[in-house]
Amino acid sequence: MTRHWRSPIAWVMAAVVCLTALSGIASANWLTKLMKEAGEAGADAGRLAGKTGVSSLDHAAAAISKLPDSPGHLMLATHMTPEGQWTFANRTGEVFTAATAAELDRVVRALAPDAAGTNPSLALYLSEDTLFAHNRSAINLPDNAKLHVVVGAETYPLVRRADAGGGLWAEVRPNVLLETRDRELFKEALWQLGRPLAKADVRILSMSSGGPPSLGVAPRLDSTGKSALVEPIDPDHLLSSFDGIRGQTVVVTGRVEADLLSVDPGSGTARAIKLEALKSAAAKNDVNLIVLATREASQPGSRNWLWQRIEVDGLKDALARATYADFLDALGTRHGGLAVTVTKQSSTRIRLDASAAGPAAEAPGMIGDILGEVVSNATGNVVAAALQADLNASSWQKELDRRIIPGVPSTLQFAYLASLIAGLIGLNVARRWWSRIWQPERRRDYPSAFAYQAARFAKLLLFVVVFMPLVGVPAAAVGTIQQLWALVTLPFRLIAWLFGLGRTRSA
Repeated sequence: MTRHWRSPIAWVMAAVVCLTALSGIASANWLTKLMKEAGEAGADAGRLAGKTGVSSLDHAAAAISKLPDSPGHLMLATHMTPEGQWTFANRTGEVFTAATAAELDRVVRALAPDAAGTNPSLALYLSEDTLFAHNRSAINLPDNAKLHVVVGAETYPLVRRADAGGGLWAEVRPNVLLETRDRELFKEALWQLGRPLAKADVRILSMSSGGPPSLGVAPRLDSTGKSALVEPIDPDHLLSSFDGIRGQTVVVTGRVEADLLSVDPGSGTARAIKLEALKSAAAKNDVNLIVLATREASQPGSRNWLWQRIEVDGLKDALARATYADFLDALGTRHGGLAVTVTKQSSTRIRLDASAAGPAAEAPGMIGDILGEVVSNATGNVVAAALQADLNASSWQKELDRRIIPGVPSTLQFAYLASLIAGLIGLNVARRWWSRIWQPERRRDYPSAFAYQAARFAKLLLFVVVFMPLVGVPAAAVGTIQQLWALVTLPFRLIAWLFGLGRTRSA
């Protein structure tokens, strides 16, 4: 009877452990344009609203209600309705829908009557749907209004760019602008830029003739342990060196020409590495590759003619930042800001191109005229004015982060753990099944005590690692049924035991 009570309690405790582990501002021009664009976009907006099923205006209004109020500034949430009309909401939740240009002219008087005659500074917070589905309409909002977009729990200022094809760009950092042409790519880029830049995963490489043919498992850190040091690598072994640093971030520097990365290893002749081969090796090993494009092929960490260390200007400060967005923000301070475009390479890889956001940038991305130049051999600094990052897509990176054992899909690992826990629940049943397959070891069958104990340990390891997960679910089911049956029949067994005790005393 004691055994029947102990097993259910153990089973319940194991189940609990299992569950815990798995657990006056407007002009006639922009008013006319707004109404024209709204009329053309009405049908598409209706379809979009039907898909989302959530009021984007309410979300934007909730965002501005949490922002601090400032005298002389008027904040309004803005959304295009399914009918193609513009709807505005103030901080208190009052809503005004404008169907005509005359009604648009009354927005401020309707939502902020006290500020109507003071000509306040206007800030419009666009809903996410309005920005991505009706970017052309949003660009016609008044020039004197500061535009923002509400995405999730964050708000980002919007910048009108006359260059780079125009359009609205989101300012994710003071020196980082992100294109808004596609909703999914935008959110993918936000996820990538928000990732922490762990110094333990960053490898700064310098092509060096006669350098080591491989890289260590962990990066080299300075004496304080706060920043990564430049690591030399033989350029002929660069691609094969990625095999030993799976999942880490690699930063390489060189001059980009078409599909080639030209590097000067410091001695001997310059080398040219195919970018496609470099990106393929990175993708094969799940390496996040960052290429800093410079006009010169000089490598960081090498010696110039004054025997000074050559460093990439801004790289040290950038690597000390917390996220990839901060990394780009630090680099962008040297060039008046960086404009980031996003391209989907495959289901597992994403590409970010960052180039100078100023009007002097003639071509997007890395390929084209690079603005950076060698500042001076006396300073030993190499300016990187463009960046190309070939990264793991968010879905694939999350899959890699979930894996306990690299190379094994997380679904299989979690299924294995669940089966192992189920095997613990049905341990008694699994042990009975195991004893029928493999008879207990006998000491006389082995020449020594060590061989006997080694055989027992191997058998136990095979039972725990292989057999228990294999039969875990059916063993747990059988064990549960047996425990339930023991509980159901317990009163009858108690009665039978009492009657049997009474007959024994009578005899």
